[in-house]
Amino acid sequence: MGKKVERKLMRGLDEKQLNEFKDSKWFEFYKRHQDELFLGIRNNYVNIYYKGMNISKLQGSFNKATISNRYMYKNFKGKSEYQTISFDEFKEKYESVIKPEVEKHIEKNQLWEKETQQALILKNNMNCKNNKSNWVCIDMEYIKQRKNNEVYGGKTFGRFDIIAVNKNNFKVALIELKVGKNAIGGKSGILKHAQDWENFKKQQLFSKDIDNGHNCLKQEIINIINNKIFLEEDYPIKQCSEENFKNIEPSFYFLICSGDMTINEIKNEVRKYLWSEEKCSKYNIKKVSTNNVEKVMKYDISKKGAGELYCEFLFAEGQKENVNINDIIDDKNYDRNIE
Repeated sequence: MGKKVERKLMRGLDEKQLNEFKDSKWFEFYKRHQDELFLGIRNNYVNIYYKGMNISKLQGSFNKATISNRYMYKNFKGKSEYQTISFDEFKEKYESVIKPEVEKHIEKNQLWEKETQQALILKNNMNCKNNKSNWVCIDMEYIKQRKNNEVYGGKTFGRFDIIAVNKNNFKVALIELKVGKNAIGGKSGILKHAQDWENFKKQQLFSKDIDNGHNCLKQEIINIINNKIFLEEDYPIKQCSEENFKNIEPSFYFLICSGDMTINEIKNEVRKYLWSEEKCSKYNIKKVSTNNVEKVMKYDISKKGAGELYCEFLFAEGQKENVNINDIIDDKNYDRNIE
C-alpha cells in the first residue's frame, strides 16, 4: 500500500488519500478511460491528463476537481482561469465539450509535443501490460521541487517529460521529448536540458537525501509505483522497494520525433545545436548554432565518458499518434545513430 508521505514537496499519496481516491467516482471514470487518460501522482494530489493536457486536479477528499475554464465551455473566449467542478458536471461535459476544446487548444497553439508525449506513454504502457515492452512510463511532466532553492543558486534542476522504469531490473530512463524542428533550439532546446541534467547529476538529486528528508527522485519513483500498484490491479510492476534501486543510476535520453521532416533532416537540426562547426562540416551543415552544446559545455554529451553527462538520442518518424513506437526505450524502429 502507499507509504505515509510526510513531505508535501514529494510526489506520492498517503494511505488515507489512496483509499479515498480509489473509492471515488473520479478513479472509476479514469479506469473506464485508461486508453486515453494518464494518471499523474503528484504531491498529495493527482492530475488526470488528456492528450498531454491536465483536465482534472484532484485533492482533499477527491469530491471535486480543478480544471481550466477554457476546457469547460465551447469556443471559450476570455481570460483562462481555474474553476472547481463536481464529478457529475465533468462527466456530462467530458465527451461533448472537454475533449473537443482540449483538441482545439492543442491545434491552435501547436502543442503537438504534448499530444505526442501522452500517445507514446499510453501505447508503451499498454504494450507493457501485454509483455511487448519491458518499460513502464510511471510519470510525465516531472519537475524536481524543494523547499530551499537558494541552496542551489535559486535554480530547480531536474525537468523530465517522461520517467520510465524497467519492470524487470528497475533501470530508470529520464526522457526529454522533442517534436519537429522548432523544438530543438531556443530557450527550451537541447542545450537548456543538457545543462539542467548535468546539474541534476552533479547535485546527486536522483538518490541524495536533500532538505533533511527523503526528497529525492528515487524515493518519489518508489512512492509513485507503490501508489499505482495499490490503485491498479493489472499494474505491470508488482512490488517495489528501495532495495530494487540500490545500485541504480538513471540514464538520460533525448527522444526526437521528426514531425513533418525526414529523419536525416531532423538529425542535422540536432547536430547543429549539439556539435561544433568542425564536426558539423562532415554532414555539410553550414550554419551551426553559436550556443551549441559542445561549445558551451566543453564536451560532447553524445559520447560516453566525454564529460559529466551522457545522453542517448532516439530518433523516430512522425508526431502525435502517428509515431510507430511501441516500446519507449528498446523499440527496433528507433534510429539510434547520431553520427
